[in-house]
Amino acid sequence: MRVLRTAAVLVLGLLAVRPGWSAEPVRPRLVVLVVIDQFPADLLERSRPGLSPRGMFQRMAASGANYTECHHRHAFTETAVAHATFLTGAYPCRTGITGNSMFDRVTGAWHGSVSDPDSPLVGRPASPAPPGVRPRPPAGVSPARLKVPTVGGMLKLSTAGKAKVFTVSIKDRAAVLMAGHAADAAFWFDARTGCWITSEFYAARLPDYLAEYNDRKAPAAWAGRRWTLLDDPEQYTAPTTAPMRASGPCRPAFPTPCPTPRTAPTARP
Repeated sequence: MRVLRTAAVLVLGLLAVRPGWSAEPVRPRLVVLVVIDQFPADLLERSRPGLSPRGMFQRMAASGANYTECHHRHAFTETAVAHATFLTGAYPCRTGITGNSMFDRVTGAWHGSVSDPDSPLVGRPASPAPPGVRPRPPAGVSPARLKVPTVGGMLKLSTAGKAKVFTVSIKDRAAVLMAGHAADAAFWFDARTGCWITSEFYAARLPDYLAEYNDRKAPAAWAGRRWTLLDDPEQYTAPTTAPMRASGPCRPAFPTPCPTPRTAPTARP
């Protein structure tokens, strides 16, 4: 298993305060948590000259709080472990998430941190089977292995279900482990089909707006195109080539080709 460095957490809270002095601040109407893998605080500072003055990062720097000494005290800094910690405040011994993949002592097999055959995927069809072979059902995903509530879950509880909690991520484990058990929805990108999907744990079907977006096949428009730098290489504070092993179709250097979905996108569940 590949060990990743601790991600940097960027929290944007749109806080409203009453005029004048008040002992009771008004509750925020919107809180957005953004998690970026391998994004330490010093990288944000070095990248600031190239950031848009109207973008999220500059807005946080100008009107938000900046805390650079946040550390994880658990040993395994794999992404699933960190995602489970971010919005629970609990160590892996409490969350039950000790790796991207974990060994199940009952079944004697390795499982993904959010794999769950009882919660089939929604938005991705089953893999086609050869003639005479029974089709294999889609894989399943849920927060069943997460043993503690998330901030979103507690927010739903404290508001009698009135709060709305959504997560969106490229990877299923990031969306699911930060959404938790009580979220309204968790969506993630399916590289096999180029669609945004979820699981039956959260919904029986995709919402219309997401199904319509999948119908447009937006990722397919980038298939085979070259991902290039926006500015001249000399203007970047970090190298535009990296001495690292490439994984997947993308190369650790610019320009790099954009990947293609493994099968034709199928948007409707």
